[in-house]
Amino acid sequence: KYTIDVKDRQSIYEQIKSLTELNTQLSSDATNLTRALKGDSKMQGNWGEMLLETILENSGLVKDKNFSTQVTIKNKEGRTLRPDAVINLPANKKIIVDSKVSLTAYAKYTGAVDETEKALALKEHIQSIQNHISELSDKKYFECYPDNSLEFVIMFIPIESAFSLAIKEKPDLYNNAFKKRIGICTVSNLYTTLRLIGTLWKQEIQTNEAMKVAKECGGLYDKFVGFTEDMFKIGKSINDSKKSYDEALKKLSQGSGNILSKIDKINKLKVSDKKINQIILDSAELDDNDDTPDIDDNIINILPENTENTGELFSSSKSSQN
Repeated sequence: KYTIDVKDRQSIYEQIKSLTELNTQLSSDATNLTRALKGDSKMQGNWGEMLLETILENSGLVKDKNFSTQVTIKNKEGRTLRPDAVINLPANKKIIVDSKVSLTAYAKYTGAVDETEKALALKEHIQSIQNHISELSDKKYFECYPDNSLEFVIMFIPIESAFSLAIKEKPDLYNNAFKKRIGICTVSNLYTTLRLIGTLWKQEIQTNEAMKVAKECGGLYDKFVGFTEDMFKIGKSINDSKKSYDEALKKLSQGSGNILSKIDKINKLKVSDKKINQIILDSAELDDNDDTPDIDDNIINILPENTENTGELFSSSKSSQN
């Protein structure tokens, strides 16, 4: 960021240097143009507006985005006003620029041939600037944007030497204007001001981008936290399922009295068909007083020696009795 600021300042210094070199030629051309206008205030105003718009565009500001021209607005009194330009600043602030100052008296001064005529023209020139300052102050442009205006208006004087001549003759002219919320700018300091405004816009864009990145990072962090919480929930569910699985496994094969051990015991208690046949044969030899019914020797003799299931035994016994 520091490197970028240094580069921006260096660029501004170079622009100011170039502007200073060109300003002499510009002032000379403007003076000649003023002479050619021969006191036509309307043409002077149009030329001032054209020059103002050129400076605004060359400063790097974008028309209809960073500034607007010939905007129609109304003040608190309902008076319709048309400033030459409205410059937009970051934080939705605005600066109004006016370029309608009359240079008729200055043209007279530059065209005067004797000192008396020059003195009268100079006095008239200073009075013209003061009158325009009062007019701009009375318009109260800043009231048109009560929440957004910086509460002062830039009065643009398109000819550097015209302002230099006035400020030389009346040094307090600038301060008196500022007390009325009017800031006087010529080509050079207006260009510098606009370049600074352009730098503010760059910083505003960088700040907005940084805020967007911070917002995205915040959203990413929130998503990560939510994802982590969900993973913990999944882990808890897995652990709960594992516990249920372990409990079921204990009942099946590992715990005391589990299902498989009981099945194994039942399996060990299994009585073969041959043992059952022997039990029946042994029962036939019981004492006659035994409550067990006598078993006919013929039935015993017909018992299969190799009977492999009790179903055959009981079916054979039943058929013999019949």
